[in-house]
Amino acid sequence: MSFSEFCNKICKVDIRKFRAIYFYCPVCEEKFLHYSLSFHIFQYHFQQKEKYLSPKEIAKGCSNLIIKEYAKIKSSLAIFSELAILYNSFEIRGYNQWEYKTEEMIKDILTMNIENDYFNRTLNEVNEDLKAKLPLNKDKNKNARTLTNEI
Repeated sequence: MSFSEFCNKICKVDIRKFRAIYFYCPVCEEKFLHYSLSFHIFQYHFQQKEKYLSPKEIAKGCSNLIIKEYAKIKSSLAIFSELAILYNSFEIRGYNQWEYKTEEMIKDILTMNIENDYFNRTLNEVNEDLKAKLPLNKDKNKNARTLTNEI
């Protein structure tokens, strides 16, 4: 049963009023709207995700970050490929360290075996790495997600 259906049929809660309610994070006690609290816990308190989040909320947090990272990867790869095409259009005499590094990076991207390098890892390895890397974009979005005490 969906939440809106529950609100209309069983509990008679006005969903607009519910969406205006603020919740406190159980770990850091900051105020959040109900829809951003689970993503905050996923990003900022990743070590305690199983304690506070359901498997569906964890999967949704992963999905949100995957969508954001996918956009970054596509954009970066497009810029990288454009720069590589421009770089390869020039004939350079001599041999420099920057030239060697650039050509190695272009070869590395062209021959990258993404599945073996990144996707064939155990869940424990991934959890340990994510504990060190999360939260992503922690400084620039923190003020946008948290609510001021004036509200």
